[in-house]
Amino acid sequence: MKDSDPLSRIHHKNVTGEDLPDLGVEEAIEIQENKRLMSTLLISEDQEPFVSIVAALQGDPLTYLDKNSRGKIMSMLPKYFVAQGRLFKRTPGGMPRQYVPPGEVSRVLERAHGSTIVGHLGVVSTYTLIAEGYFWPGMYKDVKEHLSSCDACQRYQARDPTRYRFHRIPPPRTIFETVGLDAVGPLPMSNGKRFVLNMVDYLSGWVVSVALSSLSGNLVLRTVEKHWAMQYGHPKRIITDNGSSLSAGVFKAWCIKHMIDLDPASAYHAQTNGMVERYNGFMVRQMARIIQHDGLPENAWATILDRVTWTWRTQIKQTRGVSPFEILFGQRARLPWDIDLNHNMDLEEREEVDEERREILGVLRAEVHQRIINEHKWSTDAADLPPPRQYEVGDEVLVHQSALLKQWSGKLSPRWKGPYVIVEALPGGAYRLSEKIDGQWHRYYGGRPVNHSRLRPYKRTT
Repeated sequence: MKDSDPLSRIHHKNVTGEDLPDLGVEEAIEIQENKRLMSTLLISEDQEPFVSIVAALQGDPLTYLDKNSRGKIMSMLPKYFVAQGRLFKRTPGGMPRQYVPPGEVSRVLERAHGSTIVGHLGVVSTYTLIAEGYFWPGMYKDVKEHLSSCDACQRYQARDPTRYRFHRIPPPRTIFETVGLDAVGPLPMSNGKRFVLNMVDYLSGWVVSVALSSLSGNLVLRTVEKHWAMQYGHPKRIITDNGSSLSAGVFKAWCIKHMIDLDPASAYHAQTNGMVERYNGFMVRQMARIIQHDGLPENAWATILDRVTWTWRTQIKQTRGVSPFEILFGQRARLPWDIDLNHNMDLEEREEVDEERREILGVLRAEVHQRIINEHKWSTDAADLPPPRQYEVGDEVLVHQSALLKQWSGKLSPRWKGPYVIVEALPGGAYRLSEKIDGQWHRYYGGRPVNHSRLRPYKRTT
């Protein structure tokens, strides 16, 4: 039987969690004694009751269930086993996933999404991260619902990208063949640093971020040599954003010396260097979320840069299907918030799994190359775009601060302001808004209309 959530066929791997609960079956066994309670459990296509499965694995004949429900439970049993007091679900070709009982779901979501190391990711990334080691029916829906009410994520989320044609970079066939470089800043002074130099491998997505005091040509060159060339070798091609420090004579001379093609991206279409641009946006938003969540000052960004980089490296990318870490090393990263689910495997089993991963590493990279090619074939037809969202009077919304996109001083400020309340819907997808300040209602921006493209719904934490 298929998993109930829509992303169940994502490539699952073992992951484990800082302070994530040790989900035992003792409570389920106690409930097993209460036949009257268990008889109220409903069995359906999208529900695999934790208690009934545990009971059956403990030898209970489930006579308190009707014949059809009992048959469904018994047909599920080959997928499950109990190890060291925990219930696991077997996955084809992957590591077993721990079954999370309903009462523990919210705690798993809170720990995973609020992790100090890899927290505040998007819906798909958070789902995939949890699904590497855990399972429960309707998991994707629960993840989406939980993240939709995260205040920090709502305020720092990027706008939906506008789709248009621009020059695409052909995907490389080997790792470290093509590297994108870009600088972000100036940011608030942090430990004497005001800029970040980002270096991204175009096949694996592996990223290196270094905080710098300036963007002088010599400093940038020394940084690229130390943190990239001496770690991963000289690339065949470097893509930059036409920045003066990255197109300076000293940097060009270095590229010529090492037979590196220097390919500046268009100044008017920075998306040509899309891999780095995506990471730039992720980095700034992730730093801002951590700063808000942890109550840090804006000038603390340099102290959390490593956390942001690590999150990107270990995050499974939709285009690639795996994380940059796994593409490089052929195995998953053991994250700080993980508990070790390998305890139910003996050493010989683990060695066999690791050896198999190493053998398929070349195949994995070839598959990633093809997936990137397929991703580049996306449609640019306006007809493919979804219709604009309709809002009703009384809906709470956030307003995108578009001006921040044009000023570096606002890089760490929330992208979305509010919440405001819709007070009037106008023709053409525009709305008038109000907000309550000190008990009094005030029109947003003097009552001027706001286009739907700058709005997104706000959901309060329940």
